[in-house]
Amino acid sequence: ARARAARQLELAAQWMDEAAVHTIHGWCQRMLGQHAFDSGHAFVQNTVDDESELLAEAVRDYWRQHFFVLDRDNAGQVSALWKAPPALQKSLFPLLRQPAENLRMDGHPLPLIHDLAATMDTLLAPLRAAEQHARALWQPEVEAIETLLSKAVQQGALHAGKVQPQNLPARLDAMRLWAQGNAIDDDIVRRFAQSALIAATNKNKATPQHPAFAAIDTLLDARHATPELKPLILAHAVPWVAARLQASKQRLAQLGYDDMLKRLDDALHGVSGERLAQTIASQYPVALIDEFQDTDPLQWRIFQRIYGQRPGTGLLLIGDPKQAIYGFRGADIHTYLQARTSAGQPTWTLATNYRSTAAMVGAVNRVFEGAEQHPQGAFGFGKGAQGLPFLPVQAQGRTQRLLLHGQPLPALQLAHAADLAPMSQGAYQACMAEHAAATLVQWLDAARQGNCGFVDDGLATPASAAALTPLTPGDIAILVRSGKEAGAMRAALQARGLASVYLSDRDSVYASAEARDLLLWMHACAEPGSDHAMRAALASPTLAQGYAELDRLNQDERYWEQCGERFRQLHDSWLRHGVLAMLHDLLHLFDLPAQLLARADGERALTNLLHLAELLQQAAATLDGEHALIRHLASQISQADNHQADTADEKIVRLESEAALIKVVTIHKSKGLEYPLVMLPFACAARETRRGDSFVWHEGNQAAMDLQPSDDAWQQAERERLQEDLRLLYVALTRARHACWLGIANLKSGNAKASVLH
Repeated sequence: ARARAARQLELAAQWMDEAAVHTIHGWCQRMLGQHAFDSGHAFVQNTVDDESELLAEAVRDYWRQHFFVLDRDNAGQVSALWKAPPALQKSLFPLLRQPAENLRMDGHPLPLIHDLAATMDTLLAPLRAAEQHARALWQPEVEAIETLLSKAVQQGALHAGKVQPQNLPARLDAMRLWAQGNAIDDDIVRRFAQSALIAATNKNKATPQHPAFAAIDTLLDARHATPELKPLILAHAVPWVAARLQASKQRLAQLGYDDMLKRLDDALHGVSGERLAQTIASQYPVALIDEFQDTDPLQWRIFQRIYGQRPGTGLLLIGDPKQAIYGFRGADIHTYLQARTSAGQPTWTLATNYRSTAAMVGAVNRVFEGAEQHPQGAFGFGKGAQGLPFLPVQAQGRTQRLLLHGQPLPALQLAHAADLAPMSQGAYQACMAEHAAATLVQWLDAARQGNCGFVDDGLATPASAAALTPLTPGDIAILVRSGKEAGAMRAALQARGLASVYLSDRDSVYASAEARDLLLWMHACAEPGSDHAMRAALASPTLAQGYAELDRLNQDERYWEQCGERFRQLHDSWLRHGVLAMLHDLLHLFDLPAQLLARADGERALTNLLHLAELLQQAAATLDGEHALIRHLASQISQADNHQADTADEKIVRLESEAALIKVVTIHKSKGLEYPLVMLPFACAARETRRGDSFVWHEGNQAAMDLQPSDDAWQQAERERLQEDLRLLYVALTRARHACWLGIANLKSGNAKASVLH
């Protein structure tokens, strides 16, 4: 039996290439197409990885149909919230990613709003009545009111610091306009409420009294009592825009990544759902899901429908909940915990680390065993079988050691500022970036002198000592949370002559500085007669024109004409040969390749420009005219800045030369990777959940997002944010093979004096 089992395993390993390997989205799309009759799905549909343009079109349609018809007052309320459709789209984007059943408003399901204008009129009626009454009392008495207040200031009745006599005439002029129906700053109106004047009255002095002042108090009370319009409008917009987006995709026979999941789930729970589930289970009786901690509730629901309690099938789940760090993509650790609870026996735990040295494994064990003493455990989910306990692991160890001046480099080093008083985030970032860069200089200098590097005891013979392989910049990874942290760290490295490369999980070439400069160049080439566009293009950082060159445009008319002629030539090249040829001509007209390659980061900048030129050439095939292409580039830059698109084509092209540089990597990007030496200069940094954020929290295992979240919801979201921060710390600490360096500080938030750390 043992030999037969070994043979079976050997055959399984040999036949592994016969297995169907898919992403979950790709597998769902395949099932929809292969079983089109049972799923009700078309045999052929176009798959789109970027739905941003369709979404933008749906939002513009909503804006036209529901905002253009509003009267002046209601339109003013909307424009105070969103200046244009792109701003509304940014607010809607996180809401549209949530299933409709997850959305709430003040703890309840989203209200059904049939007539937006009528709803706004009803809500704002008390406020408008109070404002009209206050204006009606102020306008006929304006002269008397101004005299009353001026005398009160002159006689010292009102505190000069609160009323500010030098600003009073301008504010009274603004109140005249307000009384006539014009909009002014709310802060000015608030200053003339009776309660504000009472607070500003000096001791033993009479407060100016007038019915208009009392009416402003009533107006302020009405403003406080009026519900916020923003959640209400979003509650109306979300289902409308979602339906319009879905209708557009069906009309164009397009399928987005999320649609693959939704449509298969709908089919599995529809009329022919049981037959479809049985058909798929017969086709694939065993399924294995890797990285299961990164799945979401909809994906789990699909696999439960197919494999749950179905005889003759098996579903194997592989994952580590301590590494569930992709909540921003929709991954839900509660899905993993729920699946773990319902999983059948046996279960296996991998208890040996094969990546790191025994000292590094022991150090990480020590950190989290200490954290496990907390009542809620190391990861905030409790310690029991239903929680998320930390289980220490064994170390396979490595024969290689990292030495500094003949001694092993400590596996875990904690660096902190000399002053342990609470420190601001900005000061912490600056301090630790400098500290980490200085430490690297010491280590790399020692490596150049042969005093820092790796010794492999497994390669040494009994009669000889192992040779030392020097530490190089390519052996070092600096893990950060954001682009801002990366910028601070890279600036500190550059100041010390250390070259680095930034690797982000959201590395879009459209988010690069070269993309923004390229947009300026295209404006100048499309409008060669525009002096403003030409000057903006010449002043772009990538062209690197000096101040003297830019000032020469004002002093030398012939030079100004020569520059204009350059852009006219480029415009002609664009019209005749296309955008790719035009951009190549531009690079050579300004001798950019040679100039860029002379810079430390020039190879990266030139690669980005050539990559962007190719992407624009592809886009030009489906767009009409130069200005359409310019709008396309501007839209792509905006979406990249807001992380609303993530396609393979726009990923930054990596260079072989960057492998030898210090890597500044986001923790999300580093997951699954390993580095000889890791630095976490900003280990304590965290972004607390703000009440105005669109945040998700859980009620039991059910995710929720509220347009008007309560204090309890915010506290739960903040607790879940801390839980994910702890998991991020675990992922970061476990990337190192030999050593990890942490920058520690006693942080405070904003202007507060108290520490935000435990």
